[in-house]
Amino acid sequence: MRIWLTAVLLLAPTFTPALAPARAEQPLSPIAEADPPKCEKAIRSQFWPQEANGNPRATMRLAREGKLLICTRDVWRYKWRPVTFNIQAATAKASAAADAKAAAKADAKAAARR
Repeated sequence: MRIWLTAVLLLAPTFTPALAPARAEQPLSPIAEADPPKCEKAIRSQFWPQEANGNPRATMRLAREGKLLICTRDVWRYKWRPVTFNIQAATAKASAAADAKAAAKADAKAAARR
């Protein structure tokens, strides 16, 4: 089971699953597979793919799939950043780094004993 910590910005108050009609999701357009446009002041706080900007269901689906980006301002420039964060991937990287550090420490102790 994948665990996704989803931070859906700006749309949380407008999305109400209980009131949403039960319809089949429409597939994304071919434009969604293209690269996002340049992130700049004019499109700050907009989502990529474009379908997510006006459709809360598409926003949630893209966020669950990890494909949703938002145009935000960094310290010096605007950047596209992911809206979701995969906890399992982060913990796997952290545990792999901890295992490598422990192995290096054990090797150093073994070398010091010789």
